Formats: sequence, C-alpha cells, structure tokens
Amino acid sequence: MLFQDAQTVSVDESWLHGSQKVSATVEMLEQSSSFTRLRMIDIEREDGAKLAGKADAYLYGREREPVIRVGDRVKVNLQLHLPRNMLNPGYFDYRTYCFDRHIALIGSAKGLEVLWQGGSLIERGRERINEVISAAESQASGVLRALLLADRSGVTIEQHEYFAAAGASHLLAISGLHVGMVAGWGFIVFWWLLTRREAWIVAWPVRKLALTAGVLMAVGYATLAGWPLTAQRALLMLGAALLAWWLRDRSEPLNTMFAALLFILVIDPAAIGSISLWLSFTAVTALLIWSSRLANEPDISVLKKARKWIAGLFWVSVVAALATLPIIADLFGRIPTYTLVANMFLVPLYTLYVLPLSIMGELLALMGVTGVAADVFAWAAAGVSEGDSVLLLLKSWPAGNLWIPAVPVYATLFYASGIILSGFLLVRQYHAGALISAVLTLALYLLMVIPERPADDPVLVVWDVGQGAASTLAMPDGRVMVVDSPGRYGSRFNGGTIVAEGLRHQGVVHADVVLISHAQSDHAGGIGRLLEHLRGVGEIWVADIPENRSYIPMAGAIRHVGARGGMVRWLKRGDRLKFGDADVEVLWPPKGYAPYKHNNASLVLSMQLPTGEKLLFPADIEREGESGMVRTGIGHHDVMLVPHHGSRTSSHPAWVQSVSPGIAIVQSGLKNRYRFPRPEVVDRYEKAGAIVLDTKYGAVSVRFGDTPEVGQYRPEVAGKRDTALQWWQSTL
Repeated sequence: MLFQDAQTVSVDESWLHGSQKVSATVEMLEQSSSFTRLRMIDIEREDGAKLAGKADAYLYGREREPVIRVGDRVKVNLQLHLPRNMLNPGYFDYRTYCFDRHIALIGSAKGLEVLWQGGSLIERGRERINEVISAAESQASGVLRALLLADRSGVTIEQHEYFAAAGASHLLAISGLHVGMVAGWGFIVFWWLLTRREAWIVAWPVRKLALTAGVLMAVGYATLAGWPLTAQRALLMLGAALLAWWLRDRSEPLNTMFAALLFILVIDPAAIGSISLWLSFTAVTALLIWSSRLANEPDISVLKKARKWIAGLFWVSVVAALATLPIIADLFGRIPTYTLVANMFLVPLYTLYVLPLSIMGELLALMGVTGVAADVFAWAAAGVSEGDSVLLLLKSWPAGNLWIPAVPVYATLFYASGIILSGFLLVRQYHAGALISAVLTLALYLLMVIPERPADDPVLVVWDVGQGAASTLAMPDGRVMVVDSPGRYGSRFNGGTIVAEGLRHQGVVHADVVLISHAQSDHAGGIGRLLEHLRGVGEIWVADIPENRSYIPMAGAIRHVGARGGMVRWLKRGDRLKFGDADVEVLWPPKGYAPYKHNNASLVLSMQLPTGEKLLFPADIEREGESGMVRTGIGHHDVMLVPHHGSRTSSHPAWVQSVSPGIAIVQSGLKNRYRFPRPEVVDRYEKAGAIVLDTKYGAVSVRFGDTPEVGQYRPEVAGKRDTALQWWQSTL
C-alpha cells in the first residue's frame, strides 16, 4: 500500500520547472471568496508525459471566471511545486496530508479552457444536490454540504471555531456516527416496510434484509460524498459492527471490532495517528455496546426504553468524550469544556432530525423533485441554525473556548493509563473505583495541560510563514510579544494560525502585546486569526498614521481586543515604553506620516532586554525611512530583522554600517517570485560582520541566556510522505 502510494506521488524534475501546459480532469472543486481550488486527475502534458498522482491548482482574480464543473476536461497552464511544510515547531504536516490523498504537486493555474464537459452519473447527482442545497439559508447550507457531499468549503470560519470549541467537529465530517446513523435509519425504514405483512415475516429473513438495506444506504451515502477517507474508515468500522452483531452468539462483539481496527492498521499503519479512525472506532463501538444492552431486554415498556435511550445517549457521550479528549486537545489545541452538553443536544438533533431530513432531501433531489427537496433542506437548515445558536452560546460561557499549550507526552500517557485503569475497574464491576479513577485522572490531566509554561530565558522566534513576516518574543516572566502575522484576510489558515500554533508549542497561549507594523497583508493579514487562537491579548501597538485607521484587518483587530478589555497604543517616533523589564523605543514613523511608499510608514522599534542585548524590528522600512533614522542616530543592535525581506530597496550601506548587527534574520519564502533576499543585500550584512539567517529554511530562534544561542528549526522525524518516498526509491 505504501509502495503504491509513494509511486503515485513521485514526480520527476521536469514537472517543477517553468509553466506546464496540460490537459486534466477536474476531480474536486472548492470555491472561496478569494480563490478557486481545482483538484485534477489524469494530468497529461503537451509532450505526452503523464502525472501518476493528482495536483491541486489555485485560480485567482479573473482566472476564476470560466464556469467549471467536476468531471470537466480542461486545458490549463500550471506552475507547479512539491507540497511543502512550513518548518516551525508544532507545524502541520501538509506533505503527509497530500500524500494520503495522492496529491503529488501544488500550484497556480492560468489560461484555463474547458475542452469538454464531463462528469459521471454520480457527479451529476452531486451537482443537482448541491444546486438544491444552495437554496437553503446560506450559513446552514455549508453544513449540509459537509454532511452530504463531504464539502466543507461552505462551512464558515465562525462555524468551524464554535464546533471545535465544543468538541463537536466530528459532526462536520462523514464520521462513524453519520455512517452508522444512515445505516440505522435504512434498517428502521426497511424493517418497518418488511414487517407490514405476516407472510413476509415468516417467509423472508427480514432482519438480514433490513440490515443489508441499511448497509447499502450507507454505501450510497459514502459514494455520493465522494468516498473521503473518513467515510472509508467509518464503513469498515460499520462492517465490523454488523459482523460482530451477526456473530454475537459465537464471539464477543468487541473482539470483532478490535480485529477490524487491527485490519485497518495492517493496511495502513500510519492510520494509527488518524483522528477520523479513532473517532469512528469510538462512536461505532459505543453504539454497538449500547445497542447490545438494549437487545438484552426486548420486553421492557416504551417509557423504560425511552429512559434507557436517554441514559444510553448520556453514557455514550461520556465514553466518547473521555476516550477522545487527549486526541481532540492535541489536534485542536483546546479543552472542549462543554462537550457533554453540546453532544447531548447536537447528537440527537443531527441524528434524529438534521441527518434524516438531509438524506430525504438528497433522495428527492436525485429523483428530480427539486421543489419538495428544497423545502426539506430548508427544514434541515433550520435545525442546523438551532444547533449553531447553542454552540455559539456555549462558546460565550466561561472557559467555553479554552486554548491550551501543546500537550506534553507524559500528560497523554498518564491520561491513557488512568482511563484504561477506569475501564478495567468498570469491567470488574468496581463502579465506585472506576468513577473515582476517571474523575481523578481527568482532574490531574487538566492541571497538567491548562497552565502555561513560560521560557526560562528570553526567546526570540522568527517564524517560517512563507513570503511574509511574523516573530515573537517570550520572556521568563511569562510576557509575550507578537510582531506581525501575515496571511490572506478571511482565510481559515494563514500566518496567524501558524504563529498561534508555534506559541502553543512554546507553552504559551496569550499575547501581552501584538505589534502590527504596517497595513499590508504580508505582515497584518493574519492578525484576526491570531487573535481568535489566543486566550487573550493585552495591548495592540500600531503607528499613529492615517493609513492604519482605515485598514480592515487592523480595524477588526482593534475592535476584537477592545471588546475583551484590551487597549490600543498609537505610537510615534520618540515614544518610550516598557515591555516587562525591557526598554522599548519607537524609532519610526513620525506622527501622521504619509509617505509615497507605504512601506516607509512601518512601525520600527528598538528594544533592550534585561540581559543587555538590543533587538531591532524594522518591518518593511525602505531607503527613505532608513535615512531618516540614520540621521538621528540608530546605533548598534545585537539582533535585527532585515528590512523588507532583503529587498534591494532597503538595507542601504549607511543603514547597515550604522546598525552593524551581530545577527541579521531575513524573513522570506522559499522560491519566492521576488527573489528575496537579494544577494547584494546578504553580502552587505555579512561584510559588516553579521551572521545572516533566512526563515525560508526554517524558523530561526535566538535564546538570550549567558550567551545568545541561535538555532534554525529542522524536523526531527521525517513525515509519512518523505519516509515512504525514501523507502520506495531505495528499492528501485
């Protein structure tokens, strides 16, 4: 399996140089406010070369105008590169994400032309369902697409946030819960139909037929969803659950479930780290245990069945919450404080109302009864909106969005041991002991993971955020300063989320100061996402110039911090501040400064640490601003960020000589189109005696102890994609 996967994503160098004119089939289409992403298969170049794997290509601006559908054969110019991870502590392994989906290359697309319209019967059905869902209320329609078509592009950032905060993100994926419920509803419907006549009950194996129908409905559901990985694993778990039920008189059902889990891990050992696998396993196993307990008491009254159903739902929610807590805490970076409340409300809402209505609407849309289907989807959307209201309320409660530092391995191991002990005691019928063990384990785990863990010495980290700028300074007293966070405004993942995740890895989840150097997306576009991923921000520092008061991301950040009791400092040249025990001086710009080039309005700070070292944060200042500071005297700095990513319009000789840094750190993106940093700029700093480092090769850290320690981040362990490719190539 890994051999085939590695062979699929392996590409030769010819695909990585220059523009590639190709024809390809659109497998997946995702549209957002700023781009269109195409996942393409059957990619063939003009010279006849074929790409074994898939490619993700992005269309921007006017390039998005052609009407494209899944299944279309297109002709397009692609600029391609290999998937790349941002090299930061705690980084998201994007290369493995692509490997699991057979995505060999990433790139941008231009000159797209539709050769012919295609699409299978299933794709046309998906398109029809999508069109009918679009008539539903806009925010809820994104959730319905996620439930039915595994398309989460329409789920808003706000929805992602409050689902994650409540530990309910599994409801947005084709999980074991959804697949199991579709099969369950199929079983119920066909059981009811097949038991309408006594002759059918006598002549036919009604239960087996109903179960088979339920499984077929689940398969159809997964097929229309496009067979995402989560659905594949959920169906395997469902199959194991059914097998366990059929063999219940000859084997323990849980043994069959564990056998299914072992089978999946034999096929794909790396799946042991898949949250979707473990969520599916937990959900299906819990439902299996619950259903088997009900089956043992067939003659109880309706009232008792209802009470047992509610109690069963409660305990299934408790078991699922306890089992998945360390995975969710590590993956989402927060404790889902009200997950039990959320799931006790949302699981019945989705499984008994939203999902059945959605499936009904899906079937009606496929049959062409679009008017009725639209009404049914509107009812389902109303249920989604009610659920959203509850989640939004829970997020506003105390600790409803509780971010935590990166979870230490020892805490996870302790928690797993405690929960296993609780399970053992429960099996042995020591109910009180099991409860005490579980409560103590949970309490001690929370005490381990919630508090922040400040650095022992001042640490400056300049993050790898591509062609942008972001750095942080963490102090031993727990104070944290963030300087810039880049990104496309309104995107879910950008430099803001990278910096927040990096801070989590350092052991902190707040910022005392967020400095926004100037109003450009490569420095400030990700500020909003940064603020959403921190427990709190004390102050925002910005330059007191007209441009900053109208820049949308900056205005949004100011409102966000102000609404939570923080403050804004409008700074100008000559201001002096304190950051804990560090002294800060504002070197630039003058108040109200409005230069011809916006970069020259960058907020420039000089900071002297308690340990004596001087740091310089010059943002994107260019020659005009540099000259102004040189005239007033700037002086030597031990560590500095190179202005404007190493552009030739900055770092003129007089500036470099005046600052004469010991360490100069460039913030640039790998193979960026500006070709930053310019060689002559790097040479200028090196001749002045500076050590020059570049974040395109990994995040740069400087620890200020007795002597500064400089490091550049390199992953300690190769990712799944890299390991598989190395193994495959070594066998050739």
